[in-house]
Amino acid sequence: MLGAAIAGLPTTEDPAADVVEAGVSVFRCFAIGHPSLFRIGVQQTMGPPELARDFAAAAAEAFVGLEARVTRVEAVGLLGSRSVRDAACELHALCEGLAAVELRGQMTSGEEPRIWRDALTALVAGFALAAPTGGSGATATRRTQ
Repeated sequence: MLGAAIAGLPTTEDPAADVVEAGVSVFRCFAIGHPSLFRIGVQQTMGPPELARDFAAAAAEAFVGLEARVTRVEAVGLLGSRSVRDAACELHALCEGLAAVELRGQMTSGEEPRIWRDALTALVAGFALAAPTGGSGATATRRTQ
């Protein structure tokens, strides 16, 4: 379901906005609309481990769709020094975390789509920045000051 929704989402002239839209209108809607499937197939926190393995192929297919969207961001020079795979992992992690927080009822009621959009927009904008090299971010920051 998630992979098909990502594949079916139209693209625009703005690949960064398209990635944000995929997070908000596809990943969020999937997680909120199907919380049990989200917990089984994405978080792998519900049911026996073999149940999550049954979803592995579908999860991999959905991730390929996300990578395709991130590849468009790379093509316009907005990934900085990140690989497509790393950026897609970062996007996935943020979406999974946002979904978990929303499902626990820990977001401001009625503001959930805005919170998702703001967080994903900030992450995607940050991709254009060069990732720190070597050591922790704090160490890299101290070296540049």
